[in-house]
Amino acid sequence: MGCDRAAASSSKVAGILATALLGSLTACAFAAPVQAAPRPSFDQKLVDTAVAAPLIAFPFDQVRPGTNPAVVGVSKNLYFLALTANISPGARASDGTKVRDRLVAQVHHLVAGGNEPDANGGLEGWSHNAVAQALTLVHATPAVWAQLDATDRSRVDLLMRSMAVAANWSFNDPNDFYTALDQLGNFQKTYNANYREGYVGVAVAADLYFGPEKLNKIFTGFSYDAYVRELTGAGFTSILATWEKTGKNAMENGAPDCCGGKGAGVRQPFVYQGVPLDDPVGIFEKLAAFTYDQKVSSSVGNGTAYIADGTTSPYQGRDGMLHEFDSSDSKGLRSDALYSYEGWMNSVTTRATMTVLGAWGQGPTRSAVEDLMEVGSGDLIYKMEHGYQGYANGAPQFVSETAPASNGPSVKGWFFDKAVWQTLLARSAR
Repeated sequence: MGCDRAAASSSKVAGILATALLGSLTACAFAAPVQAAPRPSFDQKLVDTAVAAPLIAFPFDQVRPGTNPAVVGVSKNLYFLALTANISPGARASDGTKVRDRLVAQVHHLVAGGNEPDANGGLEGWSHNAVAQALTLVHATPAVWAQLDATDRSRVDLLMRSMAVAANWSFNDPNDFYTALDQLGNFQKTYNANYREGYVGVAVAADLYFGPEKLNKIFTGFSYDAYVRELTGAGFTSILATWEKTGKNAMENGAPDCCGGKGAGVRQPFVYQGVPLDDPVGIFEKLAAFTYDQKVSSSVGNGTAYIADGTTSPYQGRDGMLHEFDSSDSKGLRSDALYSYEGWMNSVTTRATMTVLGAWGQGPTRSAVEDLMEVGSGDLIYKMEHGYQGYANGAPQFVSETAPASNGPSVKGWFFDKAVWQTLLARSAR
C-alpha cells in the first residue's frame, strides 16, 4: 500500500498535493519512521507558565466543557508540558520544579475520575485532541511514563481508548451521524476545519499510541457493556454520562433512529476519507487539504473583513490560507481569525506530536503539506499580530492575539501554539 498520496479532495489544494506525487512513492512513515527532527528548547517564560497552571479538569456541570476557553487553555498547558518533557526530559521551571514532575501531577489529576474529557467525538475536540496528543507523548516518554503508577497507566490507556472510540463514531468513513455521542446536535463530519481537526487528530494520536493493528482490534471488538464496567471502576463519570445518551445499540451497531444521518457504529476498522490507520500521515494530509485550502487575501468579501491596520499579509496571493478566512455560515460570509485559529491549533498540535515521535517522515506530499502550513500559519500569525477585523454569524468581530479578552486566542493557549509552530515546525526553526 502506498503511503505518499495526494488528498482526494475537491479543494483547491488537491492539485498541489497530486502534483507533488509525480515522483516515486516513498514508504509509510508510520511503518518505518525516520530519525526525529532536532529538538529545540522552548522559551523559559512559557515553561514557567505551563508549570504554574492549575490542575486540569473538565467540569461536567457545564454544557460542552471541552469548548470552554479556560478548559481549552489548560489542555494546551498539559500538551506543552508533555511536549517539553519529551524534547527535554530534564527541563525545569525557574523555581526548580521539574517539568516532568508537574506533568505527572497533571496526568494523575486528569485520570483520577470525574475530571476526564467526556469522549464525545464532537466540537469538544478543541481541547480533547490536546489531551490525547499529550497522553501519547507521555506514553512515549520513559522519564514520565515510569513515574505513573499502575492505576494511572491503566486509566490513561482507558481514556485513550474511549476518546478513540468517539473519534471512530464521528469520523470513520462508514459513519455519517448528525450528532456526537453527547446527542447535543450541531455536528456533521463535513463541517469546517474547527470541527474536523480535533477528533480526527484524536484518531491519529490513538494510532500512534496503540499502533494501527491494535487500535482497529479495539474498534472491532468494542463492547459497550465492557466499557461501562471499566469506566465505572475508574470513576470516569463524565464519559459514562455522555455515552449513555447514545447507548449500547447505537454505539455498537449504529441504530438509525438515534442520531440523524446514518452509520455502522463503532465496530468498524477506522478509515478517514479512504485512508486507513496504517497511514497516519495520509490522514493528516486529508485534513490539511481542507484546512489550508484558500489563496491568501488580506481583505475578503469586498472589504467586509480585512487586516485591521490596513497592511497586507506578506503571503498575499499564495496557496495555504486557512479555510475559515474565506468560508460561510448560516448567515452568509465567514472570514474570522478566531474560527481559523480553532482549526489551526489542533493541526499544529497533531503534526508536532508526529514530528517529535518520528512519524512525520519525508516525502513529496509531506513537503506539499509543509508548504501549505508554512503559508497558512505565517498568514494567521501576521493577522493575529496586526489584528483582523473579521465577520461571522452576521456580525463584525475583531480578533487579535489578546482579543476578545474573554474567549480569544490568548485564553485558549495561543502563545503555546505559536511557540510550538515557530520553535518546532516552521522552516525557519530547522
